[in-house]
Amino acid sequence: MNHNTRPNSPRPLRRWIPLAALFLALAPTQLHAGAWTQAPGGMYFKIAGLSFRSQDYLDAVGDRRERVAKPSVEELSDESMSAYLEYGLRERLTLVATLPYKRLVYKNTEVKVFKSDVLDTTITRIHPDEINSGLADLELRLRWRLLRNPAVVSLALGGKFPLGYDMDQDSIGSLSTGGLGLGPSPVDGGAGADNKVPLGTGERDIDMRLLVGKSLYPLPGYLTSTVGYRKRGGAFSDEFFYGFEAGVTYKRLLVKGVVEGMRTMGDCGAMGQGGLVGDQDILKLAPGLIWSLSKHLELGVDLFHIAAGCNTAAGTTYAAGLAFKR
Repeated sequence: MNHNTRPNSPRPLRRWIPLAALFLALAPTQLHAGAWTQAPGGMYFKIAGLSFRSQDYLDAVGDRRERVAKPSVEELSDESMSAYLEYGLRERLTLVATLPYKRLVYKNTEVKVFKSDVLDTTITRIHPDEINSGLADLELRLRWRLLRNPAVVSLALGGKFPLGYDMDQDSIGSLSTGGLGLGPSPVDGGAGADNKVPLGTGERDIDMRLLVGKSLYPLPGYLTSTVGYRKRGGAFSDEFFYGFEAGVTYKRLLVKGVVEGMRTMGDCGAMGQGGLVGDQDILKLAPGLIWSLSKHLELGVDLFHIAAGCNTAAGTTYAAGLAFKR
C-alpha cells in the first residue's frame, strides 16, 4: 500500500548552507590563462553552461556519506551559466571578471517502509521543490604581470561581491549544531515557507594570488600554477588555495589536466566558527579539451570532480563553453 503526501512547508535549508561556498569553488576556472596577460585592448570572453547534481556529501573527516538513508532521496542540482572575461587594460595589466547565473533546485522525497507479517506499508512524502535562480556573486580582479622571462609571473588582487540576491537569514545566521548543519526535521516546523537554496554566502571576499606560467616551446605544451589566500567576509574562516595545470596541443586540439585545492583556516567540523557551518576543504580534478574552431573562436568541455575534501558536497560538474578571443 502506498501513500503520497505533499506537506505545506518545505524542509529547512540549513543542511545545504555548506554548499553556498562550494558553488563558487565549482565554477569553471580559467587556469589555462594562468599568469599571462592580455595585450592592450585584447580580450578573451567565454560563455559556459554547467551542470552539477549531488545526493552525497563528504563529512567532517572526509568520508563520503548519503544525506538520507535509501529509499529516501535528497538531491541538490545546479544548472548554471557563467560569463568569463579577460580584457587588457595596459601592457602588463588585465581585468578579469566572472559572472554566474544560477538555477538551484533542492528535491526531497521521504520514503518510509513499515513491515508486518501481513502487509508491508510504504509511505512516501514528497516535499515541494525549493528553487532559487538569479545572478550569484560577481568576481573581479586585476592581474599584473611582474616578469616575462624565464617564466611569466603575475600577481592578481580581487574578490567576489554579492549582487543583492535575497538571503534566508534564519538559515545563515542560526544554523543548527547537529551534523553538517542539519536543521530540524520536516515535522519540527522550523522551516519557513520562503526558504530557498542560497545563491551564495552573501558576504564579500577578498583574495590575492601569485601565478606562474611557462611555455614548453619548442614542445607543444605549457605549465601553469597559482597559489593564493582568501579573506572571507562574515563569520566564515579564511582560505588558502592552490592550483596546477598542464596542457599539450595537437593541431587544433588542446588537452589539459588541472588539480585545484582549497583549505580552510578554520575547523572543518560542524561546530567550527561557533556552530556556523560553511568552512570546507576541497580537492578537485579537472580534465578538459579545447578545440580551436578559428583564429577567434574555440569550443571547450570540462569535467570538475570533487576528489576529496570535508564538509562539502560530493559530485561532478560537467561544463561546456564557447570562447571568443582577439
